[in-house]
Amino acid sequence: YQGELNISTHKMYFQSLRNDFLLLKGAQIQKYFTTSTPSQGIVEYVKVEDYLKDFFNPKSQHHKKPRIVMQGITGVNEKIRIKATLSDENNFCAHSCNYIVLDSLSDQESFEILGLLNSRLYNWIFKITSTNSNVNSYEIENLPYIFSSRLKIGEIASQIIDVKNRDTSFNTSELESQIDQMVYELYGLTEDEIAIVEGKEINK
Repeated sequence: YQGELNISTHKMYFQSLRNDFLLLKGAQIQKYFTTSTPSQGIVEYVKVEDYLKDFFNPKSQHHKKPRIVMQGITGVNEKIRIKATLSDENNFCAHSCNYIVLDSLSDQESFEILGLLNSRLYNWIFKITSTNSNVNSYEIENLPYIFSSRLKIGEIASQIIDVKNRDTSFNTSELESQIDQMVYELYGLTEDEIAIVEGKEINK
């Protein structure tokens, strides 16, 4: 889904005074964490009673569910196009975000999807198939998802989340590289194909 709150047309429901209902904007979402010091805009919160009085429908209830959230706009030349993390319950999403509701999935499946979305292979696929700066919901939905209980993609993604929850500046590149290698194995990539994904020259 695209985020349930429009930054412009719903601004009367936002406040800077902190409460339990954080409004997540695209600039706050990074790989495996959200930041309280976004590159643009300010951190805001939702006047939840006012909003739900005017908008009470299935989508307005998604803040009660666990979600994977993603930036909705990333530059076409950015190295990383898909930036995803988990959202706590009670967080709302601005329309500059996309999200996946996870209430029908196990924790393992949820973390596995998160690991896939943040992997080098998925970002490579997205970069060569997306023609503009929008990270559209249908583009995320159409990625070629494969799952494997044998590979521990979800376990590693969960470890990264735990680390980032303690310290967002902690370098998790080694753990992320482990996920990348598992994803290559999952999709049966050859060494030459891996080199293409990683932007390396192929020696023949």
